[in-house]
Amino acid sequence: MNQKNILLLVGALVLTGCGGGESGDGSEPSPLANKGNFQNSYETGVFFSHNGNGTDYNFGINSELCQSSYRDRYYETENTLIFGNPNLPDEDFFIAADWVESALDTALAAMEISKAEYYAARTEVSLTARQQLRQGLSYLSESGQRYGSFTYPNNFDQFTDDETITAWQVHSAQQASFTDVATTLVADSHSGYTSADEIRLENKIYVCLHENNFAAGWGEGHLAGINIGANSVYKPNNTAQIIVHELVHSLQYALTANVEGLRLPRWFSEGQAVYLSKMNVADKSNHNEYAPTAVVDFSDEVGDPGLAYQHYGLAYQYLQAANGLSTIKTMMQRVKSDDYKAQADSTFVNENANYIQAFDALMLDINQTPLTVADYRIHYHSYLSDYAARP
Repeated sequence: MNQKNILLLVGALVLTGCGGGESGDGSEPSPLANKGNFQNSYETGVFFSHNGNGTDYNFGINSELCQSSYRDRYYETENTLIFGNPNLPDEDFFIAADWVESALDTALAAMEISKAEYYAARTEVSLTARQQLRQGLSYLSESGQRYGSFTYPNNFDQFTDDETITAWQVHSAQQASFTDVATTLVADSHSGYTSADEIRLENKIYVCLHENNFAAGWGEGHLAGINIGANSVYKPNNTAQIIVHELVHSLQYALTANVEGLRLPRWFSEGQAVYLSKMNVADKSNHNEYAPTAVVDFSDEVGDPGLAYQHYGLAYQYLQAANGLSTIKTMMQRVKSDDYKAQADSTFVNENANYIQAFDALMLDINQTPLTVADYRIHYHSYLSDYAARP
């Protein structure tokens, strides 16, 4: 997959991190008003993103201004870095920090992961930098050629197939240490990086405050954190659940995403976030209302989005009931860590091959019989009928 397609894929999958709700009154004091500090990025070296052009889709579609105009000033608390328009009331930054600080432990507990495990899985290297490294590695074609800290394998020759070469590029870029990534990219005058600080992710939740005044897409989750609306502009009624939902998406990125993006189908990523944030899940007796497992990406979604989300939650609920969260997390981590697989051994070519491989290897149905991506998609309602018949 070339870099253009990687970025398009990530841009599309960022849409999986969207949430919304009805508006509330928007006025509330924040207990964190005196528990953080506004910081100048030119003094701390911490920016929202490095390039300032607003086009890095790894940060979500509502982060454009935080990438460009508002990238150099933030409000910092124990676990958050809040970026946004400096003309917004300071209270917006205090309240956003309060929301995220309050929701982080809830999201971590729901995913059964510690904060240390989350940051270790996320790594201190931005996904964009790893993708840039992978692009640089794609230009190597002869044994002994070097790109910074990396050397084209001597055992690769003209007979090495493209999938093996791509697997090496993906694995090398994903597993590289911070030092190797930074040294390589900073030395490459074409990479756009000029210092290691531009590559580093702090062990904090990066938050961008956008100023949209509508519910759709009010929240977005991505690898570095979440984007949410400014409280003074628009506040949904179910803010607390939305924040947890978006943080679950950030956890998904940490556990599952590699340089190719998130690689989970939309029904799974949204269903897990709906279920773990305790949003409304469709009743299993109503499973015939919707076919969630057919929704691989955003373009597959039809009908009422609210109904779709409830059924994504139901489809995920079935998997967790049958397999347990620990096994599901193992499956997610395999999607990230298994050797790159170019083509799915399935008729469902829209689904990521590594996801199919990991799912088919580990998932069971409610009767503890092996379950495959193909079976769960084709026979979804049969599985749910069996589930609904149980007490």
